[in-house]
This record gives sequence, C-alpha cells and structure tokens, in this order.
Amino acid sequence: MHGSSIVSIIVFLLLLAGAALWLVLFLRRKAERRRLIDAMSPEQRHHYDAVEAHASRVAEAATIVKSESNAREHRLKTAEKQLEIAHEFGHAIVGQHSGKGGSVTVYQHQIVTEQGTYPMSDIVHASVDTARNLVTSRRPTLTRMAAGGILFGPVGLLAQGLLTKGKVHDNRELYLMIEGPGIAVLIDCKPDDGAKVRTFAMEVNRAAIAAESVAAIRAGMISHAMAELFDEHAATGPLLAAVAALEEATADTAAIDWALARWEQVRAAAPTFLPADAAGLEDPAAA
Repeated sequence: MHGSSIVSIIVFLLLLAGAALWLVLFLRRKAERRRLIDAMSPEQRHHYDAVEAHASRVAEAATIVKSESNAREHRLKTAEKQLEIAHEFGHAIVGQHSGKGGSVTVYQHQIVTEQGTYPMSDIVHASVDTARNLVTSRRPTLTRMAAGGILFGPVGLLAQGLLTKGKVHDNRELYLMIEGPGIAVLIDCKPDDGAKVRTFAMEVNRAAIAAESVAAIRAGMISHAMAELFDEHAATGPLLAAVAALEEATADTAAIDWALARWEQVRAAAPTFLPADAAGLEDPAAA
C-alpha cells in the first residue's frame, strides 16, 4: 500500500472519529436541555416558550428581509446589464483595411481613420475599383482629395499620385474608396485581395443603409433599459415592508414580558418552587 493511501485512510478515520464525537456531544447536550426544560415550572416554561416563539418570528422576518434584499440586488444587476447591452448594441465592428493610403476601421456606428472618427450614415458609400476607372470616373473627387479639400495626409498624397500626368494605370491596380459627410478614404489593395476587399465594401454599404434604423433601435433600447433601471431603484416597497415587519417582530415582546412578570411573581411567592437544576437553564431572553 502506498504512503499516500495510508495517509488518506488515517485522515478519513480522524474525520470519522471527529464527526462521531460531535454527534455524541450534540445528543448529550440536547438530552440535558430536554431534561432541564421538563424540570421547569409551568410559569418558567411559559416564559421559555414565549422567548422561543419570539426568536422564531424574528428569525423568519430576518430571512424574508435577506431574501427581498437579494432579489432586489439581482433585479438591479439584471437591469444594469440590460442597459450595458443596450449601449453596446449597434457598435459591432464591420471590418478593417489598411494600405498606402492609411487604415480604416468601420463599425456599425462610426468610421475610424488616421485622420479622425466619423459617424456612420446612409450617405456613406464604399467601392472598390481599378486605378484606371477611378481616374476616369472619379477625377473631381480625386482632385479634391489631392488638394486637401476633403482630407489631408495619406489620402491626398495617394489621390495626387493617381492624377499624375502621363502615369499609366493597369486594371490590376485596385483601390478601396469610402466617401461620406466630411470623410474620404482612399486605400490601395493588393490585387489578390480584390474579392475580400469588395466583400468588405459591401458590408460597409450594408452598415450605412442600416445605420439610421440601428441608431433608432439602440436609442429605444437605452431608453427602455434606463426606465427599467429607474423603476428597480424606486421599487423599494417589498424590502421596506420586510424591514418594517422585522422591526415590528423584534419589538413585539408583550408575550415575553407578561410571561416573565408571571414567572417572577410566582418565584417571589415561592422561592423554592423551582428545582435547583432548572434554574441553571440558560434563559433565552438573556441570550
């Protein structure tokens, strides 16, 4: 038998012996308590029962307070989570692309470029085209980019390069262009990435078309979640009622007071009436 197995057996036996000892002591104490209770006079027993009943009512009321408090805390956390979800709605990333013209990261609600961040709207449009077609069909836009009329930086430099006189462009030279209010993105693409970038452009356009409705849904979700959270913060009725019930149960000692007065009256009239060992029982009222 391995040493570890022997140690495990010893530990198990020690735990078993400890549990058995605890059970013996518990049963012995319970029996002693029962003997002392049985030895009480009717007046002492009446007082004892009144104290036990009061403690039971207080414990039950305290359990209800804890339950209501936990339930309210759970509802508040749920409402806060719903508000967090509402704020995150419509902020998912659509895609990202980078090249000589810089980089662009498109989200459902905004477009982030090296020149700044711009809101997404249904006016935003993305396209992928060859350098030759861009120079032919989008010359005014490229001219504004090159002149800094829309944006300075890599975008303008790239546009200026496309417009260079005498430069020959082939159909494999691809560019991603994203245009919108105050924004123009022009980034070169690897010819082999044409299909991937065109898919990206389609996703950008879908996000642009849906931008207004997504923003409206998000605003509605936030408004609803905020109202729910406000209502949960205001809904303190059940918890306050439970706290009031606990305070009332704690303060209601009339039965104890009456039983104690009666017990004291009997003890004063007959000091030797109670068995000596019964007087040693712990008074629940003093606990």
